[in-house]
Amino acid sequence: MTGYWRGAISRDGAVQILEMNLSYEKDSLLGTYNLPDLGLFEEPLQFISRTDSALTIRLFAGQFNCIMNSSNMEITGENKNWKPVAVKLHVKR
Repeated sequence: MTGYWRGAISRDGAVQILEMNLSYEKDSLLGTYNLPDLGLFEEPLQFISRTDSALTIRLFAGQFNCIMNSSNMEITGENKNWKPVAVKLHVKR
């Protein structure tokens, strides 16, 4: 799970590049994210919860409920709180 992840967030046809850097410090998962199109760099990533295959994170676009797929090294998620169209997240190693 640690390391550099790159992909995008998308909503209603608009796509913005998303980069995340994840690391462990002691037993805590830490991270930062970049959304270059919005001028956001090295922003702290807030981890709400994590299990072996699920991750809930908060960033500029809100809270995302994510699935981690270790076989193809992808994280996909969605923030359903945006109306009328949800914001989707997809990053790869």
